[in-house]
Amino acid sequence: MKVILLAFVLLVAGATAAGATCVSASFEDVLSSSDAVWWVTVTGSQPSAWAPRGEILNVKINDALKGPVTVGAAGRAYLASCGPFMTAGEEKQTAESMVGRSFLLMGSYEKGILSPDSTVVMPQATSEDEKYARALKDLGRATPSSHRWAAWLTLGLLVGLLVSAVLVMRARTKRSNDAAQAG
Repeated sequence: MKVILLAFVLLVAGATAAGATCVSASFEDVLSSSDAVWWVTVTGSQPSAWAPRGEILNVKINDALKGPVTVGAAGRAYLASCGPFMTAGEEKQTAESMVGRSFLLMGSYEKGILSPDSTVVMPQATSEDEKYARALKDLGRATPSSHRWAAWLTLGLLVGLLVSAVLVMRARTKRSNDAAQAG
């Protein structure tokens, strides 16, 4: 199977997609130079109506780490390859295979459009979830794992309160029974 390097452009308004030249940079460099960083889930796709070729990804914006966008809003992302040439059929197949998956999109936001950084982020062996967690951490926001710790701490406190309440009720019941037997 081909390894395809993908760049995304979030299109809130229509625009003509430009070809991308592949360059490589560290995750930190791309993250810090991007004024828009969004965590999205792909909900569908269709052929581009304004570019000679390409697929448009319909996305749901799950989180806006940077940039003026509403969490939960719908958006569109242009799927482009700065790697090997893809035929229209390969672009369609790639876009369709992305439906239901989540991705971290980074780029520049201007006039309602997120333009891709056109950068191959190195290293590439990181999952999208790991990229998202890393972006959260690097931007000083809570990571998903820190939310889990807070949830476990809250659950522990609730269980502790419940156990304490049960013990207090048992002690009162025992005293009431002892008083009834004595009297």
